[in-house]
Amino acid sequence: KTEVSIPGMQAFLRAGNWLGRAPIGYDHYGPKTTDHTRYSHRQRMEINEDGKKLRQAWQWKLEGVQDIEIARRLKLLGLDIDNKRLSDMWKNIFYCGLITHKLLDGKLIEGNHEPLVSKEMFLRVNHINTRRPKGYKVKKENEDRPLTGDLICYQCGNKLTSYYVKKKGLHYYKCQKCKG
Repeated sequence: KTEVSIPGMQAFLRAGNWLGRAPIGYDHYGPKTTDHTRYSHRQRMEINEDGKKLRQAWQWKLEGVQDIEIARRLKLLGLDIDNKRLSDMWKNIFYCGLITHKLLDGKLIEGNHEPLVSKEMFLRVNHINTRRPKGYKVKKENEDRPLTGDLICYQCGNKLTSYYVKKKGLHYYKCQKCKG
């Protein structure tokens, strides 16, 4: 079965078609859709009303508006999307008309769908996101609490975790399960 289906899926992708659900902002028409109103002999992806609102979100992002504010503005327009989902959208090359898939071994294919944004806009937004510092580092080990992960709770048998109380200036161990 895999000798036939995987090469077939690869050929389908190389032809510029999309496997799976359409990203937010697109309606998926084709022979294998579950919604019978979107049946079509050939696959096609069309930008829907949400897509037009997302196009505006890309423009706001270029203007320097933060994701939280973009999500709030989109909600006022009738599209409820959280800022974490927006963060994923900025990285998805589908929106600039390209397709990538693990079956394509890292190759980029020009898709058959209409791009929501230009490639230039996509690259500019991703350049904005790479300039910003990402997260913080969590130090797993602390020399003031050397027994973290080695001590066992006498009540429930789970490993103890450690923490520091700034007000008292003391280090403590506690069980996450029974709070002992």
